[in-house]
Amino acid sequence: MEILASRMLIRPVDYPKSVEFYRDRIGLAIAREYGAGTVFYAGQSLIELAGHHSPSEPGVFPGALWLQVRDVYATQAELESRGVAIARAATQ
Repeated sequence: MEILASRMLIRPVDYPKSVEFYRDRIGLAIAREYGAGTVFYAGQSLIELAGHHSPSEPGVFPGALWLQVRDVYATQAELESRGVAIARAATQ
């Protein structure tokens, strides 16, 4: 699987506190801001704080790992052939 770009998507419970942490404490530069979120540069990747999230069940990650690939359908087929469960079918 060839990964062209990646992004960690986080839906924080306390959005302002999370922005302050990544921007002011860690010192990450803002790549862009939009109505419900902020995207930070993190080396050759990105960290996106997207909207707000209610506290979840213990052990449940309120976010996603976003991977950009050349051919989403071929990548889905490759992952399925390796036994990876696909939670949501690929779309372009």
